[in-house]
Amino acid sequence: MPHRRIIRRIRLIGPHLGRRGMILATLGTLLGLLLGILLALSLMGQLTQALADLYGPNPIDLLRLSPASLGKALVIGLLGTLAANLPGWWQLLRQSPLALREGNSRPPAHPWQRRGLAIAILLLCALCLWRPETGLGGALFVAGGWLLAMALLLPDALRSLLGRLRARGPLTARLGVAETLYHLDRTAIAVMALQLAIAAAIGIGVMVSSFRSSVEIWLGQRLAADLYVTAPKGVAGSRGALGEQTLNTILASPDVRAASRRSVHPARWQGQPIEWAQMDFIPELKAAYPLLAGRWPAAPDEVLASEPLTVRLGVRVGQRLEVTSEGGPRAFTVTGVYQDYGSDKGQILHAFEGGKVQSLALFSPDPEHLGDRLRSQFGEQVNLLPAPAIHAAALRVFDQTFVVTELLKLLILGIAFVGIGSAFMVLGLARRGELQTLQSLGLSPRHCRRLLVWQGAGLGLLTALLALPVGYGLAWVLIEVVNPRAFGWRLAFEAAPLHAVTALLLAPVCGALASWYAARRVV
Repeated sequence: MPHRRIIRRIRLIGPHLGRRGMILATLGTLLGLLLGILLALSLMGQLTQALADLYGPNPIDLLRLSPASLGKALVIGLLGTLAANLPGWWQLLRQSPLALREGNSRPPAHPWQRRGLAIAILLLCALCLWRPETGLGGALFVAGGWLLAMALLLPDALRSLLGRLRARGPLTARLGVAETLYHLDRTAIAVMALQLAIAAAIGIGVMVSSFRSSVEIWLGQRLAADLYVTAPKGVAGSRGALGEQTLNTILASPDVRAASRRSVHPARWQGQPIEWAQMDFIPELKAAYPLLAGRWPAAPDEVLASEPLTVRLGVRVGQRLEVTSEGGPRAFTVTGVYQDYGSDKGQILHAFEGGKVQSLALFSPDPEHLGDRLRSQFGEQVNLLPAPAIHAAALRVFDQTFVVTELLKLLILGIAFVGIGSAFMVLGLARRGELQTLQSLGLSPRHCRRLLVWQGAGLGLLTALLALPVGYGLAWVLIEVVNPRAFGWRLAFEAAPLHAVTALLLAPVCGALASWYAARRVV
């Protein structure tokens, strides 16, 4: 409703109302596409570095724009803008010019329609949770539907809280609460956007923190050896193999107390790509692979299955697998399940049978001395990595990979700040008569501006408090539903209270700044 007076004149003149909205929607969408492209360009360096650390040199050096993606973004921007403005346009078009001239009409609330839509969305989310065959699409619908349903119910929650606070505190505070409650219909969309932004930031932040904590624990378990030896990468970043003479020399070293050979080969099961890993099942390494179910293999045709293989492809303990690899088909029996974050394809772990060795896990009473001796003996023929170095490098790559999510969180909060600032500007314009009445009763312009700022800060704080359970609910969906269906990984939930504290501090500041800017323009 920010242009009611302009729309009144337009209707009196006669041009079509939707033409102006379409022009603004097109300009906004094109500006969003441009900013998105600039953001992608700024993130290319981080992505390229992360991929290089993971897989070696890669050919990604140029941003490739897909016409289909640009077209989808354009359509979504236009349709989203029109869908957001159609209710307001419809209300304005139904009123006569004389009614618009009064300028006191309020947007329709339609509470029962809003509540019914929220309940329907929650029921669909429950159905997607109950039926795992809905897959990743159902999981993403649960995440988006949860946010949308909670946003639709936010005005009712705010109205209940403000109603309880209206009779408490000094006169100025009660006046601010009463006015906020009275104008809640006008600010509902803005506070809903703020709640969505805060909840999304908390949910994504908690998910990333839980993921990092789980990976850190997993690395601490998996990197049980003192020193790891790998061959230089082959063509296009493929895994290299250690030479037979190099392998025998390392294994014969007196400083090597125990060693495990390892190789990983591509394979297929029921047409799905998986990994076939082989290693020596020495006692020192068994602690690095804690079993989630079953037992260790005891026969040549028995294997362990990684957790992603069981979650994504439904493999179970005791199941017989017909696996096809470069060496031909093989039949294995799954005897146990182990946790793994190294491959989202799924992996079977088999006792080493011979052939090329891609890496060695060495146990030594003096790993530093062993590393120095092997480095001086083989030079660049092998890569020597102590466990702490691999641990630090893996977490560094993890942090580089999720830099994108931090930027997206800032972008979401920025959009919400602009939205709530616009809403308070509109609200201030609509309340100009009320503010003039307060000034005529002796309230100075400074006190009026202070009242608006406190209203914005309080509304932001209440919105943040109500966004906390929504954000943690979203985190639960991302950890327990989206991740298993997308990658087969199960993560340990970590509350990460820093994200909640940041939201509680940031939301009132955003509300106060937005209302302060609006107050300067209208008072």
